[in-house]
Amino acid sequence: MLDIDRNQNITLTRGDTAYIDVTEFRNNDGESYTLIDGDKVYFRLGTNPPIEKELTLDLINNKAVLHLVPADTENLPYSIFKFEVEVVTSVGDHYTCVADRNFTIGKEVEEHHGN
Repeated sequence: MLDIDRNQNITLTRGDTAYIDVTEFRNNDGESYTLIDGDKVYFRLGTNPPIEKELTLDLINNKAVLHLVPADTENLPYSIFKFEVEVVTSVGDHYTCVADRNFTIGKEVEEHHGN
């Protein structure tokens, strides 16, 4: 199960697949930023070691998509981690557009069928 609250905190059941759209980008002055060819967007999860994934860009709709696969979370403890999303522009500027948000790895309810 995936849940994203109004404060951009994420809860994901451990081992689930998730596609998460990032649609708002700002430069370091707080101004709206439009993605261009050559930009990269990264998601970083504050685990030990940290998990870093490059997002897929959709320049037509000015969004980036994070694709989490089961292997990304299946071995993580049930816990709350911090995450961020950063844009690295084609000219090398870095803009953190989501910072210090919670990413909760939730438990899966498992049914056991007895003999």
